[in-house]
Amino acid sequence: MSQILDFIAMAGARCMTLAVLALLAGWSLFMAPAAQACNIPVFRYALERWRPDPFDAVVFHRGELSDEQKTLIEKWRMRSIEALGLDDAEVEPANFEITVVDLAAAEVPRDLKLLWELFQKIHKSEPTVPWIVFRAPGDPRKPLIAYHGALADETWAAACDSPVRRELRQRLLTGHSLVWLVVPGRSAETNERIQKLLAERLPELEKEIELPEGIGTDGFDLLSEVPLEIKFSTLALNRDDPAEHALLALLHGHFPKLADLDQTIVLPVFGCGRVLDAIVGDEIDADVLTDASQFLCGACSCQVKNLNPGFDLLVAGDWDSLLALAGNPESTTIQRAKPLTPPTEPKYVPIPGKSSSPKPAETSVGGQVAAASRDTDSAASPLVISASTSPPPAAESPVTLAPTYGMSRSSRDQPERWPLSITIMMLVVGTIAVVVLVSRTVERRRRIRASEGA
Repeated sequence: MSQILDFIAMAGARCMTLAVLALLAGWSLFMAPAAQACNIPVFRYALERWRPDPFDAVVFHRGELSDEQKTLIEKWRMRSIEALGLDDAEVEPANFEITVVDLAAAEVPRDLKLLWELFQKIHKSEPTVPWIVFRAPGDPRKPLIAYHGALADETWAAACDSPVRRELRQRLLTGHSLVWLVVPGRSAETNERIQKLLAERLPELEKEIELPEGIGTDGFDLLSEVPLEIKFSTLALNRDDPAEHALLALLHGHFPKLADLDQTIVLPVFGCGRVLDAIVGDEIDADVLTDASQFLCGACSCQVKNLNPGFDLLVAGDWDSLLALAGNPESTTIQRAKPLTPPTEPKYVPIPGKSSSPKPAETSVGGQVAAASRDTDSAASPLVISASTSPPPAAESPVTLAPTYGMSRSSRDQPERWPLSITIMMLVVGTIAVVVLVSRTVERRRRIRASEGA
């Protein structure tokens, strides 16, 4: 009987070994196309294939809405991503989604209740509802309030549009590889040093950096007529400009160091208005400029975007239509064209080196981002955000909310799924473990019989 068991065990071990080898071979073949490097520069890949992450524009109200208020909400919907590609949109939609919340309802979604409690805690009072609060993409347990205001046209214009953002969009759509957004500090000497550094080093980098070879081959095609070249520029963002309060509030929420008015801050912007990182004060040198430029102009590794540092700005623009109109000098106006159809598979670009800017959920102290407004009842009240040491409001339930970086609201409602590659890898590792266990059991039985025979 023992001989039969030994034979079965040995045969099973051999079969398992063959199965492992087959799985490894199949997995390597399966993963080979995914591991294939993309030769399109990161900045161009981001421009054509990565769309800005959607913000949540949450309309808080109490009780029944009036007809006028319902009309206003529908008007806001036509300014959101729901209006992308529509010919009858009044203005270019921005990257936000509308959610309407009745605070008088019996049940309010837990993450939105937390958002409202945080808003009240920050402002010490409740504004006249309906009131709209922009929540930046990120972990709903640690909300970052990007902007807020009354449900009015002025609020949309302040939150989603500004001269700096329009200029950023114009440059990115006309072939600038990246735009260095400069927030000057109070030190005239530091400002002068950094301006001189940028003026001298960026033209040198334009000449030194070369585009990857074989662009457009191996299935990675360019999707627009935007000129492809290494081109850098700088753009100043004045801290005291009222038109830029919303942009400054968003940047401040991600980078608390912006509160140090003495520090000059430089932020590389690329793609469809994506900020890579914040470089502050003494950190701004030729090496940092070189590293960031070389990475963004290097070949894209074609992996998931939102596992990377960085974040998208809240900015108006139908990027698909605008890219389809590239080359037209008026392509940044509200014109419609056949939109691009970038691949649906998410892409990821690992950013080398240490990043000084973690994701928004990790930048605040105590898991909370606080904000102060000069006038909570104004039509459009920009936030001046600062870090708070107070703990976030307690949740009603200990149930863990899944992070939502770069996910639309509809995506967040779907259960998380393991990537297929990870599933295959776990299967292979588990199979190897079983083979090793069976082999050791067989060997142990042999030794026992040998000792007994002796």
